[in-house]
Amino acid sequence: MAEAYNLYISGHKLPFERLREEFAHAGRDGLPYRSVPFWIWNGRLKPEELRRQIREFKDMGLGGFFMHARTAGLITPYMGKEWMECVGASIDEARKLGIYPWLYDEYGFPSGKAGGKVPEAGEDYQRKVLLCSEERAGDFRWRRNTVAAFWAKEGSKISYLPDEDSARSIPEDSTVLHFYYEARGYLDVLSRKAVQRFIELTHVRYFGEFGERFGRDIPGIFTDEPSYGLIPWSFELPKYFESRNGYDIRRALPALLYRVEGYEKVRHDFWGTVLEMFVEAYMKQIYRWCSERGIALTGHMAWAETLMGQITFHAASMPHYEFMHIPGTNHLGVRLMDCMREKQVVSVARQLGRRRTLCEVAGGMGWGVKFEEIKWVTEWQLALGINLLCQHMHHYTLHGPAKRDIPPSYSYQQPWWGEYRLLSDYFARLILMLSQGEPRAEVLMIHPIRSAWILFDGKMVSGPIDTHGGPELVEYNARQAEIANSMLSIHRDFDYGDEGIISRYGRVKGERFLVGEASYRVVVLPELISIGRRTLELLREFMENGGRVVCIGEPPRMVDGLSSEEPRKVLSRAYGFDLPPWPPEFKRAGRHDQPKTWEGTRRVLKRELDKVLEPSVEVKGPGGEELEHVYCHERDLGEGRRLLFLVNISRERAVDATVRIRAEGAVERWDPETGDVEELQACREGSYLVLPLSFPPMGSHLLVVEPTRRGVAVHPPEEETIGTKELWGEWVLERSDPNALTLDYCRWALEGREMSEPQPTLKVRAELEGYMKEHPGREPGLVLEYDFEVDPSVDLSGMTLVLEGPELFSIYLNGQKVSSKDIGWWRDIAFRKVPMGRSA
Repeated sequence: MAEAYNLYISGHKLPFERLREEFAHAGRDGLPYRSVPFWIWNGRLKPEELRRQIREFKDMGLGGFFMHARTAGLITPYMGKEWMECVGASIDEARKLGIYPWLYDEYGFPSGKAGGKVPEAGEDYQRKVLLCSEERAGDFRWRRNTVAAFWAKEGSKISYLPDEDSARSIPEDSTVLHFYYEARGYLDVLSRKAVQRFIELTHVRYFGEFGERFGRDIPGIFTDEPSYGLIPWSFELPKYFESRNGYDIRRALPALLYRVEGYEKVRHDFWGTVLEMFVEAYMKQIYRWCSERGIALTGHMAWAETLMGQITFHAASMPHYEFMHIPGTNHLGVRLMDCMREKQVVSVARQLGRRRTLCEVAGGMGWGVKFEEIKWVTEWQLALGINLLCQHMHHYTLHGPAKRDIPPSYSYQQPWWGEYRLLSDYFARLILMLSQGEPRAEVLMIHPIRSAWILFDGKMVSGPIDTHGGPELVEYNARQAEIANSMLSIHRDFDYGDEGIISRYGRVKGERFLVGEASYRVVVLPELISIGRRTLELLREFMENGGRVVCIGEPPRMVDGLSSEEPRKVLSRAYGFDLPPWPPEFKRAGRHDQPKTWEGTRRVLKRELDKVLEPSVEVKGPGGEELEHVYCHERDLGEGRRLLFLVNISRERAVDATVRIRAEGAVERWDPETGDVEELQACREGSYLVLPLSFPPMGSHLLVVEPTRRGVAVHPPEEETIGTKELWGEWVLERSDPNALTLDYCRWALEGREMSEPQPTLKVRAELEGYMKEHPGREPGLVLEYDFEVDPSVDLSGMTLVLEGPELFSIYLNGQKVSSKDIGWWRDIAFRKVPMGRSA
């Protein structure tokens, strides 16, 4: 009954004896390893067109699709009768073809508002943001939305005002700190009853229509970027906070904005409470609902890539993933980023036994995206541990604003759509292999988010997200990102350990530190400010058993936000070292740049960690240096077999590398493009297999170490030219599509006014939108004039004009009116072809 659910949740482990055959055929079959993209539902949905597109998805090697309602141009009413008919038709067609339909839980994003119906229930259900204004005592008034108030004179202590009457007795020259909330629609993600309303309006509705197909035909449902934004407030927060922490948060609110006495503990408690409420109300409640009905919850959190973003939107990423059957993340753009976002997801998945980790990938790469760019970004994700792809996005239609909705569309609109199967098969083979066995990471790094809570300055939340919390936090985030990136650059893979998850799943067994199902030989503390009491207790036990703890920089100076000497005493037995400060000439990467590390950081990390734990893999350049731009994902396949996926993340640098693997046996290269397997030449140096590998820019190698055979200990033959052939003569090029000219400049006029000078159509659109806002309900008399020249010798009898909604226009060519009746579509079902040689 739970065929679809189990196929993705179980991980579909295969005996190694079958892997070679499955690898060869995964490009043809391999359903659970294929991409499951966002299928953007917009325009006027028609069941027969939905079925046609699903057939194309199957032909292009997709494994299914998420039915994603999109606000950019959707005409069919969301969750109405027509909508449900279209969902039903898509489920039927997908299962007939042997692929899987997935649900998406919102109209647009972020998830939680049920297309606007949740906030309609009132302030109790709406997102609330906590704000503070500094007001003159004489001007202050207690308001309906006042949360708390304080007063102070310059240089004096901040004092609490319990009510409006007390405010009348303070000196007139004092300042009042007025804390109040603003309701801003959306959803109160800290409120159980608000989230319950979202479930009733979305999940329960889908279950009522398609419940018998949950788990069997529908594997799961996607939740997209639920968040609170800025400093959150909820009517349920004061009571919850006091029961958890033993004091009234309303009396301590200045600590969120100012460094008053004891601010560290208040911030630690506040963000810990917000996180707990969010997880309990939203993630855990939806997770349990899905579990009881046999459907998988997947999705991702907003702005998980930085400490600033996490605190601004959801307090901490990793505890949310505990309550996803398939934890997920996202990545947009033709760029790579710091590894924190992905390492958080794959760490929780490994620790809690989740077999798959999803990435909403390849969005916003632009209409000119190339296959090599898709491969580059996707393989970087796979090297970080992702093994389920959700491409962003495949549009039902590019009607109206959809063509500018975070392009491109990876669907039938593309000229290369017929070749898309090449990518689908390639990634299917890779993900088959990267879903087998267990990730091999022997280092646990304690996540710094709880130290970041203490640094987060609540006054600094008005600029770009990457500046939220103030410059000290921004600098701390940059340091943490560089440490994590440097670990991967010296080929020391690691998992993050969230202290909340450690408190629930952490234990010590001999010389191993365990978090759930994951086992570690070394625990690293990366310049932490505060540490949890339970974490400290486990580290003490771990070291007493002979386990190795590495302290980068000074030991934490706090326990759960309170100053304490205990961490220094407990960690006196840890191995410690400092990282050198960045030199002035080192320009670290920004959020939108390729991951960047300083050679000094890499050198010290490599030297010191090698003293603690022998490397499993080394990837060296011609000069013997670790190649920082080659990442390695390593897996244990059982019975001594190892898998390594090595990726050159550089777009410019080719390199001849020497790879050293601490293992025994033969080394094979498995080619995901063809499905072929070949043995590579390797020699033994001590406990390492050593082999040369060449990496072109953005190149990769998938290796398997087979311990049942001895490796080939010979050097490859030198290349030899055996002949040459000259290419000459005339070349004949043929178009695969009609010749097309984009008309993107026009002259225009409204209401009989003078025609404008030629302008970009996007500018005209913006001016028209402004006009419509100023004159709501009025239908403007719009004239658009496009000029273009053609060679008079060219036969124009077959010329067509392609436009949307031709029936809405009167069309003239050189003053002669032509028929607006179309003869079908070109590129997109909304782009209609109108013959220019047919009179009206």
